[in-house]
Amino acid sequence: HNSKSPLRTKSLSNRLIYLVLNAHIHVEKAAKMVFFFKSRCGNYTIYMGKDQYENDDLIKYGLDTDVWFHVDDLSSAHVYLRLKPNEMMDDITGECLLECATLCKANSIQGCKMKEVTIIYTRWKNLKKTA
Repeated sequence: HNSKSPLRTKSLSNRLIYLVLNAHIHVEKAAKMVFFFKSRCGNYTIYMGKDQYENDDLIKYGLDTDVWFHVDDLSSAHVYLRLKPNEMMDDITGECLLECATLCKANSIQGCKMKEVTIIYTRWKNLKKTA
């Protein structure tokens, strides 16, 4: 990704490098809704689409305060971190980045079997549905 791209990869030191993940997270599902969680990294809500239809709903109904996470170049769950009003992407803690990235990796058919994956993320408003 070029330096002007809104997509980012991030390490805990805020440099453009890979997040290397190996973790498991307990997941719950509400009836007829996408997965959602209260984060472990503060008082945030995290949303996750488990299939194309839930991912499409998340893209369609996202908010400007949402940050989208995905495994780069692989099929994976779409994970959204809902920021608090007036928070910026640079305010996301390393712990929250790791939590969201871990959900993406764990919910990627190929990525969950790999030792390392690259996680990309951007504001929801930067997403464009292409097909």
